[in-house]
Amino acid sequence: MQVVAEWTGQLAYDLRVASRLTVEDFAAKLGLSARGVAKWEANREQTQQIRVQEMLDVLLSRADAGTLARFAQLVARSGAVAREVPAPAVLDVAAPRSAAPHGLDAPANLDAALWLESSLRQLYSADNQLGPRILLPAVTSHITTIEQMQNSARGDLLNKVLCVGAAYAEFAGWLSQDAGDLAQASRWYAKALEWSEAGCDPRIGLFVLMRRAVQAIGDGQGEYAVRLARAAQRNEDDVTLRVRAIAAQTEALAHAAVGDADAVEECLDVARDLTSRTGEPLDGDPTGGGRYCELDLYLQISTAKAYAALGVADRAVEVFDDVLAALPQSFRRDRGQYLARQAEAAAAAGTPERSYAFALEALTIARETGSSRTVEDVRKVITGPLRPWASLPEGRAVRDMLGTMAPPDRKA
Repeated sequence: MQVVAEWTGQLAYDLRVASRLTVEDFAAKLGLSARGVAKWEANREQTQQIRVQEMLDVLLSRADAGTLARFAQLVARSGAVAREVPAPAVLDVAAPRSAAPHGLDAPANLDAALWLESSLRQLYSADNQLGPRILLPAVTSHITTIEQMQNSARGDLLNKVLCVGAAYAEFAGWLSQDAGDLAQASRWYAKALEWSEAGCDPRIGLFVLMRRAVQAIGDGQGEYAVRLARAAQRNEDDVTLRVRAIAAQTEALAHAAVGDADAVEECLDVARDLTSRTGEPLDGDPTGGGRYCELDLYLQISTAKAYAALGVADRAVEVFDDVLAALPQSFRRDRGQYLARQAEAAAAAGTPERSYAFALEALTIARETGSSRTVEDVRKVITGPLRPWASLPEGRAVRDMLGTMAPPDRKA
């Protein structure tokens, strides 16, 4: 399977040629003008707009095997690379070159482990644009390879394989959680904890405890979520600073879920202190690879969520407005999630028209990225705080779109 991290005019041209389409036919498939497509091909180093990149992602995801093979050959021939990132623009998310085909034992060697580690960073970067529907099969395929490598690895190499495996298992858990499969998410998190402990890197294990705290909040287990979030802050080494900063914010959200406003403010103060001491993520840090925006901004996001949970709706709306204005465009899936939360806050603040507008935009993004989590958040807003305004015309489009999105099989 191939994924494009950043579409340029050259890559768009390569896809058109690989698809055996004229400029006019290619434009028609994208719903754009032939003049626009011709303009890309005249400026092949130019990066496409986000909306166009999403259209090209969809077209690539629907390509048959022959088109994909031709596309890979053309990309290799043109030497197209993504801007401002060291990896090739086209990410081959099949098994690493040094690994044997599935069904055979994959050889355990440092080159393969490092390739898998590098590939994971690229997948992190792609997550916010592509979501679990596209990425989860690739991630689980790599985990199969890691399990095979584990059988023959020894000593320091085994530590490396286990640590890389823990990171992949955590990511698979997160993708499953975002897709709405909570039982599968829990199984992946358990695997990540096992590999993290065996590989002697505490960061993934603490990060998984934070993820489990988020799950517990969603399940209405606020007090248990507090315990999990505190456990995620138990290691005071400098290497865990970033994970602990996020875990402290999660603890604040857990306290908000049970209505303890004083504890919320205490945890947010802890998070501010930890955030002020953090630097750039070190190698192997689960908060790196573009998974989080700047931690100062993420702290604002957690603050807005906490205010919303505590019922301080006007303040939550105000902070969410600031967050959405500052959030980088590359955080596409996260934008949908925050819009769903903003819809909830706006409804509680008594502004249903704004709430419906936020909900519609959130659903549009959720449909593109496969984020069932965002869909369910919007569904709760529609059936909860927006219920008194169900007759408003703004709600029809939201309910119609929501009706096309079946609830996930949560299996938990």
